[in-house]
Amino acid sequence: MKKNYNKHNPKESVIPNQTVIVKESLEPIQSLIKERILFLERIVQDYESSFHNMPDGSLGVIKHGNKYQYYWKQPNHASSDNLPKRTYIKNSEISLASSLAQKSYLKQAYSLAKKELKLLYPLVDLDKAPLVSLYHSLPEFRQKLITPYAIPDNEFIDLWNNVSYHKHDIYDETLFITNRNERVRSKIEVNIANMLDKYNVPYKYEYPMSLVKGETIYPDFLCLNVRTRKEIIWEHFGMMDDIGYLRKNYAKLQSYQLHGYMLGKNLITTFETSKQPLDSRIIKATIETYLM
Repeated sequence: MKKNYNKHNPKESVIPNQTVIVKESLEPIQSLIKERILFLERIVQDYESSFHNMPDGSLGVIKHGNKYQYYWKQPNHASSDNLPKRTYIKNSEISLASSLAQKSYLKQAYSLAKKELKLLYPLVDLDKAPLVSLYHSLPEFRQKLITPYAIPDNEFIDLWNNVSYHKHDIYDETLFITNRNERVRSKIEVNIANMLDKYNVPYKYEYPMSLVKGETIYPDFLCLNVRTRKEIIWEHFGMMDDIGYLRKNYAKLQSYQLHGYMLGKNLITTFETSKQPLDSRIIKATIETYLM
């Protein structure tokens, strides 16, 4: 599955056919299901603790113009035809009408809650990654023959990291070396790369990308958010007090956005000037906000 790719657009992953190796985890869904179960169980508990303490019978209503007349339909055991006894409810007894209405509502809510709980309980006990488990249950010789629909994070990271590419040449004689023994162009890029490495965020330095036909660009970092498996470009702009540099990179930002890379979504940026270097706390916050 190791392949070489040196062109990129926002609709394609570094890894080809990413749609068949998606992030699989039922945990977010199961978390929502658990919240729903707690809510429904509270309805059941309310019913069981209070329903039988409510008045017998049910509520009836007759409309007179724009007004409503409520009456209490009580079981009439003395009647030969067993028809309910009807007692009109006075305005001063409106709390009785409310209690009867609440009783009817609670009974219906209880019925709905019980039906839904019957469906939800089994979902909480499902395997959190059934397709991953299925793949790992197969003998190794079968695993080699198939393309799985889902793989665990560690295998996905390996695939992503193993995609090789031709790196942009660095002619500057100044040496800036990262913890991964990788040469970059500035001290601040060393800091960013090392912080990414510290947080175990996979990245590719100056990975070649094609935004416009025939034109290849090399963003500072192409990062992988392992949790979402989304790729995010990180561009650092280091000479924001240089007018020529500013104009050039403003056009670069526009080009990114015109080709589907939006700030805060799949494009993040940091800035500094000659007198105001990038604070390492901003690097840390950027990673924690967008890449964790």
